[in-house]
Amino acid sequence: MSYVARPEHVEISVDDFEEKEEAVDEEKAEDSFEETCSICLDGGVDRATRLSRAESFPCSPFGLLEEILWHNEWKLLAACVLLNVTTRRQVDAVLWRLFASFPGPAATAAAAEDPMKMERLEAILRPLGLHRKRARRLARMSREYLEAHARAAASRDDAAAGATPLDTHTVSALHGVGDYASDAHALFVLRRVRASSPPRDHALRWWHAWALDRGLATLHTPNCSPTKAARE
Repeated sequence: MSYVARPEHVEISVDDFEEKEEAVDEEKAEDSFEETCSICLDGGVDRATRLSRAESFPCSPFGLLEEILWHNEWKLLAACVLLNVTTRRQVDAVLWRLFASFPGPAATAAAAEDPMKMERLEAILRPLGLHRKRARRLARMSREYLEAHARAAASRDDAAAGATPLDTHTVSALHGVGDYASDAHALFVLRRVRASSPPRDHALRWWHAWALDRGLATLHTPNCSPTKAARE
């Protein structure tokens, strides 16, 4: 089985790239490279609708989590927060269990007020180390994420509020969101791939260079964005 060269936190097999998001057990699915690309591009969104809106990028050889989670703003941010001071392999082992038990920001934020839910969240994150700190950080980020969307909704009509992602400045201010998560959000959620604004993380810089080499630089930010379900 061959591996594509990449930093430790994104080192995964081409033949066994990722469990599908809907899986709730711990058994990993063995997907072909073609199926992997399908997961990257589909992301749980209707294929015809997504392609008609030019919402997706081609599947890269790097297998970044962001290529799977681009359609769900909160999940992408949560995964990036968990990748802090850990490896991709470790995060893969807990991420889909996390999303099965805490599928959105509301459920995750509620853990801060419920000792039993917080205990469950900590147990899921235990393999990453510093599990209590990580659980509190994720719960707080989720609460601030919901509050940020509520503030944004108050300044727009309801139709626009349900389909517009947060801006980079707001995302950067969320608890636990650092340079990596902020840059990943700009690249994969806001679709800002610009030669003049390379990301700060080395893995994202590799993807950024790959995207520019294939003419994927964006001239503007499209209005396509995560759905309201990403915040529930």
